[in-house]
Amino acid sequence: MQSTNEELRKEFERIVELMILIDGHRDVISSLLKDIKAEYEIEIPIARRVATIMRKESRAEEEEKWEEFNKILDSVM
Repeated sequence: MQSTNEELRKEFERIVELMILIDGHRDVISSLLKDIKAEYEIEIPIARRVATIMRKESRAEEEEKWEEFNKILDSVM
């Protein structure tokens, strides 16, 4: 049982280490997004969305969402 508890503790320590890394990367990403906004005048949510689409390689999906959005918007305006 002692061995199992030690193994489990080590697993949780590894998770904590990864969480710390993630938090650090989030800070770097936020800083880069602020730089993009300052230099290129691109709003942070738009810059984040572009990066997300690039990461997921989901441009076609995104365009489909906008098509649907535009159809709905056109129908009510």
